[in-house]
Amino acid sequence: MPCTKCKDNKYKWGNTGECKYATKEACEKANPKKYNKMQPTPLGKKSYEEYEKELKEFNLSSNVKKVELGILQDGEKVSQKLRAEIKKAQDQMADLTKFSGRANDVVKVINGMRKDVEAELKKFDNASTAVGEEKRDLFMTSTRLNDAVKELNNIVNELTTVAKDMGVDVPGLADFKRLAAQGETFDAVIEKAYNKVDIPQRPSQSF
Repeated sequence: MPCTKCKDNKYKWGNTGECKYATKEACEKANPKKYNKMQPTPLGKKSYEEYEKELKEFNLSSNVKKVELGILQDGEKVSQKLRAEIKKAQDQMADLTKFSGRANDVVKVINGMRKDVEAELKKFDNASTAVGEEKRDLFMTSTRLNDAVKELNNIVNELTTVAKDMGVDVPGLADFKRLAAQGETFDAVIEKAYNKVDIPQRPSQSF
């Protein structure tokens, strides 16, 4: 401060002034022009108090700017992170669409195959039913064939007895014998074919 305290508790102006002022306020009032010169106002204000106020506001503004700069830097970091997450999400959504499409394509192929399998199984069922019907019909035919062979053999036996008793040749007797023997042989072929045919187990529809 321009006014300094002396040893006798009085005040003087500067370091070389006379110790003649009872208080510091009296010293400053006695040297107003010198006091103003010693307290310059670099911001062009009329008083030192205004300078102090302006300086305080300036420091506050600087601090605000520093805070704003820090927030801006934080905002830029978060913005970069946000942009990276958006890019990642876009890539993931693209992959999601791609793999979902692949899954749908596979399902379409499988459904197409399932339809083909169903069609083939229907053919199998029809063939299996037809085999059962044909085996039944063949069995009935074999039964009738056996009955006819037995009946023809009885006739052959009667005619053979008549031919022997009368000492004559009965026309057609030899053909009857051959046909009855052929019928017996063919019935064995029928039985073999009947037993040979086997229906495999129905395939599973699921896969």
